[in-house]
Amino acid sequence: MSFKIITLRWYHDGVLVPGNFARYVGGSQTLTLDVDVDLLSLIELMNYTRIYDSQNVAELYICPMDRTDKLINILTDKDILDICNELEDGDTLDIYVTHAAPLCVVEPTPFPPPKQSAPAHEPTPSPSPPPSPSPSPSPVPAPSHEPTPSPTPSPSPSPS
Repeated sequence: MSFKIITLRWYHDGVLVPGNFARYVGGSQTLTLDVDVDLLSLIELMNYTRIYDSQNVAELYICPMDRTDKLINILTDKDILDICNELEDGDTLDIYVTHAAPLCVVEPTPFPPPKQSAPAHEPTPSPSPPPSPSPSPSPVPAPSHEPTPSPTPSPSPSPS
């Protein structure tokens, strides 16, 4: 019985850009050394993502050894087994982690209370127009300090 011990090279915390030659943009790379292929499973791979504190893991992809233009989405243990059968002792398996967008939890806010309407028997007041500016009063002359002449008596007619 021969053992196959491999290295897992994780690409995580970045974005997988699909295309003819998929590429992983940003993020980090982590190695997991001395992994026995007979112990690999989907659950085991997901446990590794928890160990590496990968947040919001959506999917895992593996790049087959003979293809650089194809990624296989790991959905079952059989997907992993098929790839591991092609591996030799000491090989490195590239695993790409895709992340779901983080969920924002929003607390529900109560609706504002309905506006109070006037009772049916009372008329609804209409808004009054703004007051118009009143004309300024005409200026009043200041009192004078000069004496005002008093009326002089008219001469009385003389007797003739």
